[in-house]
Amino acid sequence: NPKDLAALVQLGNMEFDAQKFDKADEYYGRALALDPTNPDVGTDYATALHQSGRDLDALKQLDTVLKERPGFHTALFNRGVVLQAIGRRSDAIADFRAYLKVAGPDDRRAADARAALQQMGA
Repeated sequence: NPKDLAALVQLGNMEFDAQKFDKADEYYGRALALDPTNPDVGTDYATALHQSGRDLDALKQLDTVLKERPGFHTALFNRGVVLQAIGRRSDAIADFRAYLKVAGPDDRRAADARAALQQMGA
């Protein structure tokens, strides 16, 4: 069913796990069209875009998610990843620090955020 949000997200997740990022971003994009303010879907879409090499599109999508939900820690982490990838070091540091403040030290991505900060000398 092309209007089944859960099915589209599940298909996107399956394609992402299979490292078929172009297909994943297609499914996530269709899911986002059904529920444009869903922060999880928006972040998953951005992550697939990043993995497809479309970092500026991913950044734009993460900015949209964070405009709707400023403290959404998953989007903060992923925006830090994208910003680091495109060489915006100070912005990436700010996002990783904001992520750690919101998510806390025991979140599943906290060690990765600390490692990224250390790698960037922050």
